[in-house]
Amino acid sequence: DFNGHTFIKGNQPKGITLAANGTSRFRVPFSLEYVKFIKSLMGFFQGKDTAPYRLQITFGFKTPIGVINVPLDRRGEVPLPRLPKIRVAGASLGAISFLGASLVLRIGMINKGKFPIKMKGFNYAFNVSNIPIVTGQSQISALAVGKEQILKVPVQIKFLKVGMAIANIIRSKKMPYDFVGKINMGLF
Repeated sequence: DFNGHTFIKGNQPKGITLAANGTSRFRVPFSLEYVKFIKSLMGFFQGKDTAPYRLQITFGFKTPIGVINVPLDRRGEVPLPRLPKIRVAGASLGAISFLGASLVLRIGMINKGKFPIKMKGFNYAFNVSNIPIVTGQSQISALAVGKEQILKVPVQIKFLKVGMAIANIIRSKKMPYDFVGKINMGLF
C-alpha cells in the first residue's frame, strides 16, 4: 500500500530452495493496477509532507511438520517531495526599443518540503488572445530545504505581438488570457 492504495500484488506458489548458509535469488510475478497506482501518487500533489505505506509479505517455509508461515508487516510514513512556493519578489526595466522591451523579474522560490529540489530550468509565457505577449526562461539550481532562492528571470515583450493581441481583443470583444509555465524538475 502507498497512500492508502494497494496497487501491487504478487504470489510465488512454486517455492524455491535456499542453500544452507547461503543466498538464493527468486522471482515473484506481480500485477500492477495502474488506476490505484496513479491514485497513490496524488499525495505528491496534495501538499502533504508524508504519505503512509504498508508492506505485507508472508513467507511459507516447508518443514517436516508442514508449512510454517512467517508474516512480515511493515508500516510507516514516507516523506514526500513538494513543489516549491513561488512569489514575485520584484522587477526592473531593461532596454526599450521600438520593437519591444526587456525586463528582469525577480521570482522567489521557497522549498517547503523535506528534500532539496534539483531543477533544470523554468520557462513561461503570458498569452493574450492566444498570442504570447511575454516569454522567458531561466536556469535554476537546486533549492535547499526551507530556503528561498531569488531567480532573475529575463522577460522579453514584443510590441508587435501586443498590437496583434489588442486587435484580436477589439475584433472578438473578448480578452482570453493565460499564464503558462513549466519547471523542469527531472521526474516532474
